[in-house]
Formats: sequence, C-alpha cells, structure tokens
Amino acid sequence: MKGQDDMSCGKILYAVHEGTWVLRLRGDVRATWCAAFDELVERLLADDALRAVVVDLRETTNIDSTMLGLLARLALRGREKLADPPLLLAPGEDVRRLIDSMCLE
Repeated sequence: MKGQDDMSCGKILYAVHEGTWVLRLRGDVRATWCAAFDELVERLLADDALRAVVVDLRETTNIDSTMLGLLARLALRGREKLADPPLLLAPGEDVRRLIDSMCLE
C-alpha cells in the first residue's frame, strides 16, 4: 500500500495504480477517522487521472454512521466523475448489513 493514516482503532490504507484508487479500511471505523478519510477522498476526486475507485472493507469489523455518510458521499461524488460507481469489496456480514441499510450496495 502506498500510504496510511494510523488510528488507535485501525488504519486507512490506500494505493493508486494507473488511475485506480484502492482504499482499504481496517478495524473499527469511527468518526475519529473522518478528517483523514475526507482529505483522502478529496485528493482522490481531484486526481485528473482518476478512472476507478475500490473500497475494500474486508478487514473492517465495524463502521459508524458518520463514516457510512462519508462512503455515501464518495459514491455520489464518484458517480459524477466516473463511468462506474465506486466498488465495495466483500465486507463481513455485520458491515454488509450496515451497508445495505444505507442502500450503498
């Protein structure tokens, strides 16, 4: 992974390859991550070479409503810039229920 922002409860990791951004959220994703995640999303959306976004939640154990809102914002803003909406990867059952309840599938 290219970069990371350490948090006491987990990590935000990201990589960029030929216009594809991969964001990996690990652990218990809480509002304390919002500033770092929001800054990363703004960098991603400002990338002139942006072609695709993948959000990997496979190692996410929990996600709060504030971070779900930021994921929704990423999805909406991503649709404005991309041919395909951001892709969510294989979250666990608990996280999947939260994603479904927010209609982020």
